[in-house]
Amino acid sequence: MGHEDFERPPVTEVSLGAVFGPVQGFSQAHVGLFWEKLRDDFPVAQDQPPFPFPQNPPPSKVVQLGLLLSALAPLRRTWFTHRESDRLIQFQQDGLILNWRRTQSPYPRYNTLRDEFGSIWQTLVDVTADSKLEPPTFTQAQVTYSNVFELPSGEPFGIYEPSGAITKHSEGYDFNLSTEQENCIWRSGVSFAHTSEAKGTLTCQLIRGGVVGTQGSDRDRIFFQQTFQSFIKTDSINKFLQVCDNGHDVIVENFSNLLSTGLRSTFGGNRNG
Repeated sequence: MGHEDFERPPVTEVSLGAVFGPVQGFSQAHVGLFWEKLRDDFPVAQDQPPFPFPQNPPPSKVVQLGLLLSALAPLRRTWFTHRESDRLIQFQQDGLILNWRRTQSPYPRYNTLRDEFGSIWQTLVDVTADSKLEPPTFTQAQVTYSNVFELPSGEPFGIYEPSGAITKHSEGYDFNLSTEQENCIWRSGVSFAHTSEAKGTLTCQLIRGGVVGTQGSDRDRIFFQQTFQSFIKTDSINKFLQVCDNGHDVIVENFSNLLSTGLRSTFGGNRNG
């Protein structure tokens, strides 16, 4: 998919995440082995409460309640912070997320983070292989982009025109995003003509007037976040990364379609294919 390339994107955070089926026999000791292989680049480790990742798409119009009994508590979620403090690995027994957060370093671009995620995943696979455990299998892919920027005086954020890959919305969203709405969230179905394996959901959140806790002030500040989520079943890192590539492309295209000519120039937009 062709999309716009930006020389000066207003991106403040990017994450690539994988949810996978829990690996039988994987223990806190294996987390230590995983960290040992990453420690030169990610020297700081912090324990966090585990996050409940869904393994399957939610059923439509059905509420399900269940009770899971286990002899052991779930493994903790662990944060591994990069030595330059701009990247963070979040790991637990059924999930792996790589976050980039804007600091003093420039945005390293999607392909760099994509390749780094692939390398970290291979490290996890190596740990399971060395311990004679079954390798993890992907069940979900997520890509998130967060942007924060100031609107020049009198400059709109544009009229929403969805990406060509979007097939449906949770609601009708043909409104003008340059209006006075403070905070809105919408979800859209996504599919790609060149593959049947990358259907997913794009969730968008727009806050105008400041970031969390500052609504109603700084009317020209925009926070705009997009998350592409796709439930997949594969043990191939290449297939997983292809799904992430598709999600990245629709996120960039969707963002581009919101931009006025002035903002496109501010961010160094350059149509690509």
